[in-house]
Amino acid sequence: MSGEKRTIRIDVVANQPVKLGPVSDPPNPVVSYSEDIASRTLVKNMTLRIMDLYGNPAGQDLGGKVIITIKSSDGERNKSFPLFERGGRSLAINLVEGKAHIPRLAIRENSPGDNSSTYILVFKPEVSVHLITLTAFELPFLFYNDSQNQQKMSELTRKKDELSSAIEKYNETLRTYKELLDLLTESCLIASKKEADFKNELRQRKVTIPHPISAQHIDTLIKKKTTEAEAIQKVSRRVFSVRDNFRGQADVLGMVGHLALVQDDAAAWVISWHIRGDMDCVITKTTKTARRISHDTQGRQQVMALDSVLVPPGKRYVEDVFY
Repeated sequence: MSGEKRTIRIDVVANQPVKLGPVSDPPNPVVSYSEDIASRTLVKNMTLRIMDLYGNPAGQDLGGKVIITIKSSDGERNKSFPLFERGGRSLAINLVEGKAHIPRLAIRENSPGDNSSTYILVFKPEVSVHLITLTAFELPFLFYNDSQNQQKMSELTRKKDELSSAIEKYNETLRTYKELLDLLTESCLIASKKEADFKNELRQRKVTIPHPISAQHIDTLIKKKTTEAEAIQKVSRRVFSVRDNFRGQADVLGMVGHLALVQDDAAAWVISWHIRGDMDCVITKTTKTARRISHDTQGRQQVMALDSVLVPPGKRYVEDVFY
């Protein structure tokens, strides 16, 4: 019904779970072994989810543990590693309905570790379904045993993250502008082609087109041609006034006088004079229909069937059969 609105519900389902990732990307932490807890905090209020390949939440029915460890960024096994706040080198948090929340994760005060070194936090999911293997989430961080350097690097890291975010936004804007430019370019090419086609058609109709063409000239030309068209429509014409009582019936095309329009009035006079005896002839598609009309009118109505028209190959001879 017109104006009626219908609501269609669509359930969008994620792909297969393949990885563990944060709901929002955290900045790369910079920590030191100072007494200040803020300087030792790695992550705060971070939620991890099981996701599909495109970052959509998946695996809401999965549970288990997330094992958190620290590894070296360059693969050195004998390197001194920082310890977590409770003194261990690994932690386990619960994974419920495909997600795990970490209120705060920090290193221990006076923790070991190489100064100015980069380490990687590894969040490895271990789910109860053994057939599913999920990629761990990794978060690099910088470790300092000098609080002053840690503060400087923390500030530099923060600025770096801000710049990276700004660059990504600018890139996204540039991509949007490029897509818009491509659309406008395509539209311009289509419009140019239409303009060229219109000009060619106007030249064929012997319409003078100035160069460069202006919108004012187009408006003037449209008004002129509209006036001419209205004048032509108002001119009286010779009209075939005989009523066609058979038009609309099955396999009936109509009377000869109704099936064509001759624009040239002089030509219309000549043609109508030559076929004056056949103007009321009813044209049908089949001989069967023509015979039916002839029978119903007791032979008073002239008819011609198209399937009775013979055109021999290679000749322009037409045999007309009238009833």
